Amino acid sequence: MPNQNTENQELLVKYTNLLATIPLGYIETDADRRIKNWNPAAEKLFGYSYAEAVGKNFFDLFNFEAEKVLQFNETKNSSQVFEHMHQTAKGKLFCRWNAVIVQKYTTIDSISFLVEDISKLRETEDRLQIALDKEIELNNLKSNFIANTSHQFRTPLTTILSNTEMLEVLLAGKINDENIKIDRFITRIYDNIERMNLLLSDLVLSGKLQANTTIIQAETVKFIDIVKQTIGNENLPNLHGRSFEVKEIGTPKNLYADKHLLAIVVNNLLSNALKYSNDNPILTIEYLTDSLQFSVTDHGIGIPEDEQVNLFQTFFRASNVENIGGTGLGLFLVHQYVKLHGGTVTFTSKPTYGTTFIVTLPYNCLK
Repeated sequence: MPNQNTENQELLVKYTNLLATIPLGYIETDADRRIKNWNPAAEKLFGYSYAEAVGKNFFDLFNFEAEKVLQFNETKNSSQVFEHMHQTAKGKLFCRWNAVIVQKYTTIDSISFLVEDISKLRETEDRLQIALDKEIELNNLKSNFIANTSHQFRTPLTTILSNTEMLEVLLAGKINDENIKIDRFITRIYDNIERMNLLLSDLVLSGKLQANTTIIQAETVKFIDIVKQTIGNENLPNLHGRSFEVKEIGTPKNLYADKHLLAIVVNNLLSNALKYSNDNPILTIEYLTDSLQFSVTDHGIGIPEDEQVNLFQTFFRASNVENIGGTGLGLFLVHQYVKLHGGTVTFTSKPTYGTTFIVTLPYNCLK
């Protein structure tokens, strides 16, 4: 008969060799939850050597709350699998713990853990979830884009159709009323054709932004020249003899930027200031040390407070502008073009008191 001690020693050697070579961390505690075994894989996972870990209280070392982590049967041996995130010197570590609880009578004699690093698996799952969320978002954007675009085109097309039908009736002599002037219907048709042209232009620009195909063609520009050209544009809405009060603060400095994109930014902000107010808007340009800051202020209808969070989204239009023309893309373009230049755009607004948009641009947009 083989010597029992010899067999036990051989089993212990095999057991020790197995624990030393397996890729999973192995941790064993005694009845007092103090660590009594800690293999090389556990050292590699958590950064504690055998000497540093053995003798330590398991739950103190890992900052576990025993009641929350381990749920076991009080009357028999049990096992449990759980996942936990650990903060280590190397960063976050996600582990899957397989716990085997050995009990004598109704008390825990020992707990053995096999620990697997699932950080890469979690990263892969997170990337897949982000990709899935992005795909869902893109599908929603496509659906909203089609619905909103259809609505935006339907309104001017309906107006053009109704006015064309009215002209047809008048020209056929079916209505003889000298007070009805043909010019009024022609003007409406032209206005709505222009509205459709603006919408198409904004859609093209928006599409390029969302497809990441907008390219900045930077050159040295004087910002005040862009402002003057925009103010001199007869196509600005609701101008009707109104003017802008333009203020310059500081020593003028040139920008290295895309003047065409900045012209769209200025045009959209000035157009909004005219459309949503009846006074003369104020445009202030301030030349700071590292950046140019300009603001556009009006004392118009303002933006409802609970809707301001959506202001830079595509096709968003506030509830108090339903009877005022617009595509819902202007401020989206402003926000994106300023962002492309490394700048920021913020605003303050109060219903019935007005709105101020503040744009900050670095002097060199390519830095």
